[in-house]
Amino acid sequence: MKTSVFAPANAHEFIVSVDANDPQMAGTIYHRSLPQGLPFGGIPSLALAVEDVLDSQEGSTPVDPFERGAYSNAQAGQVATFRLDVLFRQHNSWQGRVTWLEEGIETKFRSFLGLVFILNDILADETA
Repeated sequence: MKTSVFAPANAHEFIVSVDANDPQMAGTIYHRSLPQGLPFGGIPSLALAVEDVLDSQEGSTPVDPFERGAYSNAQAGQVATFRLDVLFRQHNSWQGRVTWLEEGIETKFRSFLGLVFILNDILADETA
């Protein structure tokens, strides 16, 4: 019988620092379980990095919610910084919320594609 392990409420939370958006989004993601940030170059790279972190946590001991980990060295992006909270991974997609930290604006998304549209809208305004 498989036993369930509850993860802390913020175990699926990432900081996404975007340093460039021309021609594609590039930057660094930070997560509590990572000793340092993971660089990404493009939406597919961002998705794969987040998936790898989330997959590595399944069935493992939850991260201590009070341990700062990589957040202590998370840096604001040169273009924008987001807090990405993946609440669920269902139907081969993500559901959750994203917060644009510079402006304090939080938006919910129902799919990974919805998240991409939100990020693109914000970044188009920032780089215009």
